[in-house]
Amino acid sequence: MADWQRLAGAWGSLRRALALKEASGAPAGRRRSHLGFDTGELLPAAVRANGAATAFGVHWLCNIVIGNYFLVASQRFGVPACYSLFGAVALAGAAFCASQVPETKGRSLEEIEAKYAPA
Repeated sequence: MADWQRLAGAWGSLRRALALKEASGAPAGRRRSHLGFDTGELLPAAVRANGAATAFGVHWLCNIVIGNYFLVASQRFGVPACYSLFGAVALAGAAFCASQVPETKGRSLEEIEAKYAPA
C-alpha cells in the first residue's frame, strides 16, 4: 500500500469520527466526559478548578501513553490481548465507581456537600 493510500485512509477515519461526534450532538469544543456531564460537576466548589485540571491532565497523559504504546504492544502481544487489557481496566474502573462513588441522584448540592464534606 502506498503512503498516500494510508494517509487517505487516516483522513477518512478522522472524518468519520468527527461526523459521529457531531451526529451525537456533542459540540466539538466542549470538554465533557463520556458519561455526559462536566468533570467539574463531580467536585465540591472549593476544589473544582484544581480537580478538573488534574482530571483533564491525567486523561491526556493516559491518551499519550496509550497512543504511543498501542502499536508496539499490539505487534508484540496481538490486538486481542491489548483490547482485553483495555476491557479489564474499564471493568476495574466500573467496579471501583460502583463500590466507592456514592449515589447523589435527587439530592441538592447543599445536601451532598453537607453529607460528604470533610469534618
